[in-house]
Amino acid sequence: MLWEGASSQLGGIGGGRYRLTRHHLYFESGVLRTDSQQIPVEHIADIDVSQTIIQKARGVSNVVVHLQRPNGGAEVVIMENLSDGKAVQDVLNQAVRARKSELMREATTHTYLGGHAPDAPRGATPQPAEEKKPDIIEQISKLGELLKSGILTQEEFDAKKAELLRRL
Repeated sequence: MLWEGASSQLGGIGGGRYRLTRHHLYFESGVLRTDSQQIPVEHIADIDVSQTIIQKARGVSNVVVHLQRPNGGAEVVIMENLSDGKAVQDVLNQAVRARKSELMREATTHTYLGGHAPDAPRGATPQPAEEKKPDIIEQISKLGELLKSGILTQEEFDAKKAELLRRL
């Protein structure tokens, strides 16, 4: 668990409860019934903090989470009346960056068991660079899928693509 918090309601009743893990942001709200939602961290596109004058007097703020779904849909979720909105924003931003980096690494990393590539005899000499080109093209294709699904931003995609093309 990276962070856990709850809304600070005037009457102390109701409000939301929130949890952040490496992979998901969880929301729960309700008194007589509970509504729950989980959001994959990589779908978070932006995080803002807002505060009304009454919230300012109470020392709370809203954290506004903008989502970009893989199907192209966008949503906004508001975490209301949190005691330290700026700190929550920072924790969420760190979690999003870490998760996107993890997904980018997974998309561009190949693991070979036993210390050699499949179908390569032990002690074989490394393949020449020309034979590795399709692998780089495949990695760029996987990055394109992450971009299309909204997991990567255009800037992240362009940077990683340029890095891979320099290897050719």
